Amino acid sequence: MTSIQPTPDGSLLASHESPKTPAPKPSLAPDQLEHAKTIEQLVEGETKWDQRLIRWSNWLNPILVKETRQALKSKQFTWTLLVLTIVVLGWSVAAIVGMIPSIYYASNGSGLLFGYLVILVIPTFIIIPQAMFRSMASELDDGTFETLSLSSLSSSSILTGKLSVAVLQLVVYFSVIAPCIALTYLLRGVTLEVIAMYLLVIFSSSIALSTVAIVIASLSKSRASQVFFSIVLLVGQAIAAMYACGVLSSLGGTGILGTEAWTMLGVYLLVLIAYGWLLLRCGSSAIGVVSENRSTPIRVALLVVGLVFAMLCGFLAICFGDRNSMQEMIGVVTTFLFIHWGFAGSIMMGEQGNIPVRARRSLPSSLLGRVFLTWMNPGAGPGYLFVILSFAGSALTMAITPWLIMNPAISNIKIGSIIYSVALLSYLAMYLGIVRLLFLLVFKNMKSSRLLFSFICSCVLLVVSVLLTCSLSLAANDYQTMKYDWYCFPNMFWTLGDVFPDGTSVVWATLQHYQGLGCLGATALAVTLANVLMTTKDVVLLRIETPERVRKEKEKFRNKPETETDLVPVDPFSS
Repeated sequence: MTSIQPTPDGSLLASHESPKTPAPKPSLAPDQLEHAKTIEQLVEGETKWDQRLIRWSNWLNPILVKETRQALKSKQFTWTLLVLTIVVLGWSVAAIVGMIPSIYYASNGSGLLFGYLVILVIPTFIIIPQAMFRSMASELDDGTFETLSLSSLSSSSILTGKLSVAVLQLVVYFSVIAPCIALTYLLRGVTLEVIAMYLLVIFSSSIALSTVAIVIASLSKSRASQVFFSIVLLVGQAIAAMYACGVLSSLGGTGILGTEAWTMLGVYLLVLIAYGWLLLRCGSSAIGVVSENRSTPIRVALLVVGLVFAMLCGFLAICFGDRNSMQEMIGVVTTFLFIHWGFAGSIMMGEQGNIPVRARRSLPSSLLGRVFLTWMNPGAGPGYLFVILSFAGSALTMAITPWLIMNPAISNIKIGSIIYSVALLSYLAMYLGIVRLLFLLVFKNMKSSRLLFSFICSCVLLVVSVLLTCSLSLAANDYQTMKYDWYCFPNMFWTLGDVFPDGTSVVWATLQHYQGLGCLGATALAVTLANVLMTTKDVVLLRIETPERVRKEKEKFRNKPETETDLVPVDPFSS
C-alpha cells in the first residue's frame, strides 16, 4: 500500500517515489568560467549604457543586420575598401610631392580636393548601387525572398533595410577619405562650406542611385530582365558619375558659395527625397501581397510629390524671377509637371480594373470619401481621372499666379500662360485617353506586362504623331519646307514649342495655331467624355466590410507585445 508523505516544500509525495533533486551545475574550468562571464556581459550588458545600447539595437532593421554581416564577410566590400585606401594614399603622396615647393606659399587645396572627390565618386556612384541591385536580385533568385515575405517584415521595411545598408557603406567609405579631405582645408584654397557642399552632393546622389537600383531590382522578376536592367543601370551610373565630376569641377571654383547655391542644393535634396519616397512606394508595391490594394499608396505619393514640386518651383519662380522672365519660369514648371503626370499616367493606363476582394475592404464607404477618394482606387479608369484632375489643379494654379503678382496691363503674358497650360492638359487627356481606349477595345485580353506595354504604347503614339504631321506638312508645301497648319495639332512637340510663353509677345497667334488649338481641345474633350462613360463600372464598386474573424485576428496581432525575437528574427536572416 502506498503511503503519502509530505515533502519539505509542502507538497505530497508517494512513499515509493523519491524527492526530485535539482541537477548539479556542471563544473567549469577557470578559463571556461571567465569565457562564460564574458559572454554574459556581452549579451546582457555590463553597464546601464551597454544595456540601453543592446535594447536600442533590437529596433534596428533585421535586413540591415543581415546585410551588414554579409558585407563584412564579402570579398567585394573588403577589396573595394582596400583599393580605395591604396588609391587615396597614392594620390595624396603624388599630389603633395608635385606641389613642392609651391605648397609652402600657394593655395593648392582645391586641386587636391577634386582628386579625392573623383576617387570617391567611383565606389559611391558605381560599386554601391550595383551591390544593392545584386543584393535585391539575389533575394529573388535564391528563393530567400519567400522567407522574408513570411516574416513579420513589411515590404517597405525590406526596401528601407536594403537602403540603410547602402547608407552604412557610404559612411564607411567617407570615413576612410575624411582625414585626407581635412588635409585639403589645411592647404588653403577651399572653404569648409565648399567641402560640405561637395560631400552632400555625392552622398545624396549615391543614395538616390542606390534607391533606383533597389527599386529596379524589385521590379525585375526574371533573369533576362535582371541582366538587361543591370546593364542599363550601369550605363546610367557611368553617365551620372561623369556628370557629377563635371559639376564638382565647376561648383564653387572660387571657394565662395552664395545663397543661390545653397538654395539650389536644398531644392535638389528635397526633390531627391520626394522622388526617392515615391520610388520606394513603387518598389514595396511590386514585392507586396498581390491581393492588397497596391495602387492607392502610389497615387497618394504621386499627388504629394506633384504638389510639393509645384509649390517649390512656384516659390523659386517668385523669389528669383523678375517680371519679364516670370512667364517662362512658370512655363518650365508646368512642363515638368506635365512630364511627371504624363509618365505616371502612361503606366497607370495599363492597370486592370479587377479589384481583389481583400483590396475592396479598403475602399471608401462614406459619401465624402467616395466623392474625393474614389479616383485613387486601383484601375485605369480612376487612374485616368486622377491624373487629369491632379495636373489640372496644379497647372492652372500656376497659370493663374501672374494675375495676382504681375501688372494687369500686360495681358498677353497672362493669356499665353493659360493657353499653354490648357494645351498641356489637352495633350495629357487626349493621349492617355487613347491608350486607355486601346486597352479596353484591343488589348483587353492581355494579362502580363500590361504596365510596360502601356508605356510603350504612349511612346509609339507620340512618335507616330510626329512622323505623320511632319509628312503631311511637307506634302502640303511641295516637300520644300514645313509650316504649321491646323492638322499638325497631334504633334505635341511642335505645338507646345510654338505656344510656349516667351516674354511679353505672342509670336504664334496665327489663324492656323488657333485652329489647331481648337481641334486639340475638341479631340481631348471627346476622348475624355468617352473615358468618363467607361469609368462608371469602376466608380460604382462598393466597399466590402472586413469579416469579424479577420478583424479580431488583426486586433490580436496588433495588441501582441513585441519581444526580442519578434523584432530580430535570427533564424531566417542568419548569415
